[in-house]
Amino acid sequence: MAVSNTQRVRNGLDTLKQGLIPYVEREFAAYADDWMDRVDSSVQVRKASDGTFDWDVSALVKAMSDFWRPVFSNTLGHDARSYLSLIR
Repeated sequence: MAVSNTQRVRNGLDTLKQGLIPYVEREFAAYADDWMDRVDSSVQVRKASDGTFDWDVSALVKAMSDFWRPVFSNTLGHDARSYLSLIR
């Protein structure tokens, strides 16, 4: 059975999410000890029962956009910022 375009996009976004979560959390942890409170006040990320974030792609991309300069601009270049804007 052929994969629909909707399923291709969904698969791509799921792959993006799984790849971004460890990177985003690592960069935020290096940024500040209270990073979860800072992100939560800006992005409103759902929390899992264990107190960690239950990220979705939208929240990841918004968090990266909102905290681009202090957190991500030193490790990612202009091209990455452009891709982030396209995804958003």
